[in-house]
Amino acid sequence: MERTDQSTPQPSPTAEPRTLDDLVATVICPACRVPVGARCVTRAGKPARESHGRRVEALEQAVGITQHRAAVRSQKPEAWWSNGVDRDAEAALLSAYAARTLPRPAVTA
Repeated sequence: MERTDQSTPQPSPTAEPRTLDDLVATVICPACRVPVGARCVTRAGKPARESHGRRVEALEQAVGITQHRAAVRSQKPEAWWSNGVDRDAEAALLSAYAARTLPRPAVTA
């Protein structure tokens, strides 16, 4: 008989941090004009392997990452572009955006 330890907490599927790849389908692609929820398409109308860069840029603007990076760079005008990248802050912005945008599964008690 298999025994499970009840004191070990199981990871929650909603606790994992969201990434750009997880959320890129939540914005309309300005390059190929596919709607929310659809994959980007090539000029031939076939599904693209990767999302268009402009769709990722649109997501970064919707989430607030672009504004955050600009604010950090404005505080340090001599800073290199990578100094504006704060992974923890961007993960928090992505999580907040996901909480606002994505539907939550119904919890039954």
